[in-house]
Amino acid sequence: MEPTAYKQGTPCWVDLATTDLDGAKAFYSTLFGWEFNDIAPEAGGPYTMIELDGEPVAGLARGPEGFPPAWSTYLAVDDCDAATEAAVAAGASVMMPVMEAMGMGKMSFVFDPQGAHVGFWQALAHRGSEVVNQPGGFAWSELHSPDPEASAAFYGAVVGVGTSTRPYGDDTYTMLLVDDRPVGGLMSGADAAARWHTYFGVDDCRAVAESVKGLGGRVLVEPFETPGGPSMATFADPQGAVFSVVEVTESQ
Repeated sequence: MEPTAYKQGTPCWVDLATTDLDGAKAFYSTLFGWEFNDIAPEAGGPYTMIELDGEPVAGLARGPEGFPPAWSTYLAVDDCDAATEAAVAAGASVMMPVMEAMGMGKMSFVFDPQGAHVGFWQALAHRGSEVVNQPGGFAWSELHSPDPEASAAFYGAVVGVGTSTRPYGDDTYTMLLVDDRPVGGLMSGADAAARWHTYFGVDDCRAVAESVKGLGGRVLVEPFETPGGPSMATFADPQGAVFSVVEVTESQ
């Protein structure tokens, strides 16, 4: 399924900053069938568009010195300058100031008040991922925070997201909402650093877990069935970047 547009506050793009571009390409191309289009070698990159059947899924770049390999989430914003200013006013610190990205959009990165890094993306020629909620596509972003209530207040003030809680087995799960539609998740991460966590769609979690092992990655959370929902698993790629997968169908 392709999105028609991303409203402000919706996770619209993810990219991987890593220490080994060739190693990452080898791992993810085998795992998800991704292809890679280097688009900006002149900008000190390259920045690579990750594609599936010719459509953009995510991005890939060499990470900054001292920054561990990680997947990053970008939230759609109507005005990147205004969103960045609002984030700072709400207690964030700027990681990367607002910049224009080759005519594709405007972007910035901040550390939110709990320490999670997040990007803001104001779309121009590039609106975000065009392959979502299908095998090999971007499926979900989830914020892990030591103070979920404070995080909900921050993102509500900056990009207007709301929240709702839903039963999750014997517990509850918090949804991030845009126009009352779930666009992401929020959960307590008191035992780890605050971060945005990326999910990709697969058709068989157990088969993917075996592939990860064979490709030099690590299984951090074995495939499991969620209460009343799809199966999930969490992995680290060979360079150490952590991501999850969730079983989806082409019709979602």
